[in-house]
Amino acid sequence: MLLFVLTLVLLPVATAAMDPVFKECLQRGYEATRDEGTLYCVFSDTSRCPLEAFNENGCGQEFFTQDYCIGEGNPVWEEDLCCSGTQAYIPPNHAGQKTCQDISFLKKVVDHFYFNPLLRYSVISVLSVSIGIAILWYKKR
Repeated sequence: MLLFVLTLVLLPVATAAMDPVFKECLQRGYEATRDEGTLYCVFSDTSRCPLEAFNENGCGQEFFTQDYCIGEGNPVWEEDLCCSGTQAYIPPNHAGQKTCQDISFLKKVVDHFYFNPLLRYSVISVLSVSIGIAILWYKKR
């Protein structure tokens, strides 16, 4: 039974990242939509072109700018494209796509503790044993 529980706790979580066909469209801040089975990238002026054509620079070239950064909360494939003050992040043991977030070091530490059951239970166990030893030592004095 213990082996079964440890296996479940230690199993890595598979990440289910978004299909990279959406990468260029979404990272540049445009919307992706499906119409009659075809995926389109919809631009700020409401014009659109098929995602594959946009990715291959076949249409929408005026929207395929080279200088851009990805705003907070938006999905990111290339971590160095997050706008200043944000970074690519997904909480530990979560499946999905990284997003650009303004996240502190303390929040990352808390997330590692909160979303990692093995670490959480290890820390709680060590603290419990330490408190127990301290109580026994104090009573013997």
